[in-house]
Amino acid sequence: MNVHKAPFAYTLLILIACALFPKVATAQYAPPQCMGVQRQLTKALEERAFKKLVDLQRRYLTYCKERWEGDDEAYARELGMLAFALNNDSQHEEALAVANRCLEIATDLSCLAQKVEALTHLGRVSEAKSIAERALSLGAVTQEDAMAKEELKQSLSMLTTLPDVHWVTKPPKQITSSGAQVPLKKDGGAFVVPVQINGALTLDFTLDSGAAVVTVPSDVFSTLRRTGTINDADITGEQTYVLADGAKTKGITFTIRSLRVGDKVVENVRGSSVPVQGGLLLGQSFLERFKSWSFDNTTHQLRLESQ
Repeated sequence: MNVHKAPFAYTLLILIACALFPKVATAQYAPPQCMGVQRQLTKALEERAFKKLVDLQRRYLTYCKERWEGDDEAYARELGMLAFALNNDSQHEEALAVANRCLEIATDLSCLAQKVEALTHLGRVSEAKSIAERALSLGAVTQEDAMAKEELKQSLSMLTTLPDVHWVTKPPKQITSSGAQVPLKKDGGAFVVPVQINGALTLDFTLDSGAAVVTVPSDVFSTLRRTGTINDADITGEQTYVLADGAKTKGITFTIRSLRVGDKVVENVRGSSVPVQGGLLLGQSFLERFKSWSFDNTTHQLRLESQ
């Protein structure tokens, strides 16, 4: 009797593969294991532990496929959750790729919302606007659809309010050169200066030496909170403002971890939100950190001299 044996090298390769990738041998988790992953997913979401959420959601998608096998809409929802976790972990390129895979399977509003979010963070603003506008014409059938549609409305509102938004993927390095000249931009009858907030978002501010702190309108502040540019740890308190009609309103005070103007980076700058009709003002809490500052009316530049 002839017995055919697999070559030793082939057998060894299989053993090594099983040792290095033990999960490959497990095609599916048992139902209790999948329920355990779901509980961990819920906990990670509540704790806003997004890096952990990404890992758990990928594990769920890999080893619990039987839960939605043959149900494209359910699978698309799971991909939408992965894109959500990736966006919140600042993996926007990957989030965009996952959202695109989701939309190849089904026209899912949650995936459209995550695609808009990813495109916004990647600086592809006009594309994000176009997709948000088209997505809002779709009907919301489920509760998840309604929540995604609300998120799309907020995103479109932000994109419309901040047409010049620009995101970067890495925080700027601290620059310590003694002086800097920053080109100003003409906005109507005034000049504004681009200011990068917390290494993430660049907005056009008006220089105002009469403002005690850096101020942003409350609607812009809400956008900064929603996008994670400013988080709960940055909030320091509240401040009361008196409007032109005598009415009083409250604004939030906060610390800006870094402000970059040109090649100058200033850390831990006091800021506050003001009523919507207020403007983006670069006040004394930023300007006082320099030895001197001035305008060049010929070249339309802001000059900043370090301490």
